[in-house]
Amino acid sequence: MTGRTQTQSPWLSDLPEVRFGLAAGAVAALVTVCVRLGVDAATALALVAGVVAAAGVALPRRFAAAVALSAWGFLTGFVVNTGGQLTFGPADLDRLGVLVIVALVAATVPALTRRARAAVAHGRARPVGAPHA
Repeated sequence: MTGRTQTQSPWLSDLPEVRFGLAAGAVAALVTVCVRLGVDAATALALVAGVVAAAGVALPRRFAAAVALSAWGFLTGFVVNTGGQLTFGPADLDRLGVLVIVALVAATVPALTRRARAAVAHGRARPVGAPHA
């Protein structure tokens, strides 16, 4: 028998805490690969932002923001600087802002989509171009 029923316990990956850990591990692995390959900071930022966005879709906003913060720490500490040294210069804070914004937008879009679908399903949504009641 495949799949789960209502009476079975949830998968571990259904827990946002576990998904957060998986996302943080993916970021750490990606940063390690970037360091070993000598990838420049801009390219590494784009790659890490992609992982943060993918994680944000699967996580609540608070966990998505935490993934972005940990991603910034790994990126700044190992790609931009060496030996895990964190700095807070303007470029570092710009990277932090980019990652947090990406994470929060990625985490917000699925919630808005679910809300819109629920409104349509319950007949609360107006068709596009319909006059206000």
